Amino acid sequence: MNAVELSRLDVDDPVFQRNPYPWYAQMRREAPLCPVPGRDLYFAATMNLAREVLADPARFSSRTDKRPPPPPEVREQLARLREGRPRTIHTLLNNDPPDHDRYRRMVNRAFTPRALAWTAGRVRAVAEELVAALPDEGDLVRHLAVPLPVSTICGVLGLGPEHRDQVRRWTTAMTLSVGASPGPEALLSGEHDRAEFDAVMAHECAARRRHPGDDLR
Repeated sequence: MNAVELSRLDVDDPVFQRNPYPWYAQMRREAPLCPVPGRDLYFAATMNLAREVLADPARFSSRTDKRPPPPPEVREQLARLREGRPRTIHTLLNNDPPDHDRYRRMVNRAFTPRALAWTAGRVRAVAEELVAALPDEGDLVRHLAVPLPVSTICGVLGLGPEHRDQVRRWTTAMTLSVGASPGPEALLSGEHDRAEFDAVMAHECAARRRHPGDDLR
């Protein structure tokens, strides 16, 4: 890669999205704490800086919604899709203490080795099934690396195999704008998937309140 001026770096450029590591190396050499052009965000490009940032939430907050506004041609459609939906709350990924600590304590109780011991057999069985079905040639990510965690998430949440494709789409929709600026069509598609997620989860949670199960919900 030819050296570039970091002040001109475009983090939404597909070239950067596919392979950011040469830029990371340049940051470590030239600007270990590198501002993201056009965003009120920074790259912490060295281990020591990353540790300092993670240990000091008072100065370096994870609670952020600093994403580019949607294109004007889809703002009204997005607003309509969001009407009446549950509001988004900060939990673990984009939150700070003390709220982060409260959610972390809740999650820790559900993710102890003892609480998750029942998943081991399920994960092993799904992995063996997927490996047995691998084609002689093909995309390992498509045939194994994606469906295995999706199937595991379905099992942990108590969702049947009919939800596997939905969980994959929901996961993509939830992270659509993380580190990227999706176009109008992707934003609308992602919002439809998020609306579907809200509806399915509301139905499943109501069912579990009536009939509790052994999964994490």
